[in-house]
Amino acid sequence: MLLPIFLVVLVDVFALTLVIPLLAIYAEHFGASALEATLLVSTFAVCQLVAGPLLGRASDRVGRKPMLLVSQLGTFVGLLVMASARSLWMLYVARFIDGATAGNLSLAQAYIADNTAPEDRARSFALIGPPRRRRVAELR
Repeated sequence: MLLPIFLVVLVDVFALTLVIPLLAIYAEHFGASALEATLLVSTFAVCQLVAGPLLGRASDRVGRKPMLLVSQLGTFVGLLVMASARSLWMLYVARFIDGATAGNLSLAQAYIADNTAPEDRARSFALIGPPRRRRVAELR
């Protein structure tokens, strides 16, 4: 039951880790200054900051699954716009679209919290979370 949620988070993480290095190449190709290239990354973050609570509130009303689909669709459209960008402003539009719909991780966590039994919740969150780090005391 959690496989689709895992795949949504996987796509989101892959998209983010692949896009960040490519933004510098794209920005350089379109003759962007260092500030403009930095703003490309910041555009995503600011849009995500503003849209995150709105997506969360919408998922409370509409449901987690529909909003996960909207979020995935936004990531898809943002990546398509970025791939077909012919100018710097199109990159900004792509980052805006992707950032404004970038609620995959928080929506996935809310879905897991809503749909797993309390005794299975930690194991379910581990599927989409970062690996556990060992404390220095455990290593001794």
